[in-house]
Amino acid sequence: MTSDPTEPAKERSEIVLFDDRGARSMPMDMPLSIENVSRMLGVSRLRLRIYEALGLISRRRRFGEGLVYRWEDCARLTFIIKARRAGLGVSQLLPLLKAADPGASPATVDRAKLRCLDLINQLEARLRPLREARAEIDFFHRALSETSPENGAPPSSSERDGPA
Repeated sequence: MTSDPTEPAKERSEIVLFDDRGARSMPMDMPLSIENVSRMLGVSRLRLRIYEALGLISRRRRFGEGLVYRWEDCARLTFIIKARRAGLGVSQLLPLLKAADPGASPATVDRAKLRCLDLINQLEARLRPLREARAEIDFFHRALSETSPENGAPPSSSERDGPA
């Protein structure tokens, strides 16, 4: 995927860059300099340089005097940023990113697929207590909403028949 504005819109719109704080649009013909990518993704230029030093991304294309990122690098960065926010380490992501590189061996891809499943299981295990806590808070919200000033406190957890 390149930032060539002459490409069909359908192909250019396949990569959607955003973070969890909201969409950050960027014209497709704007150079993907380190400054622009840093601003677009909400990460520091130092962080981008660290990811470059680790081999996770690279500025390969020339634009004028400087190197710029490709849209594929921005998609990788979006994945890295979201995975890091979820608590995954760069060392956990590196095998996945290496397997996504052109020319990765079938064995590398197979190991990365297994690693993906392992990471999914780890994230699901982290989600379980959050879902349970959410159910408890939902119960208390409903109970507090149903409580009138003359009734006093909401029912205790032993009085309810909602999720435990």
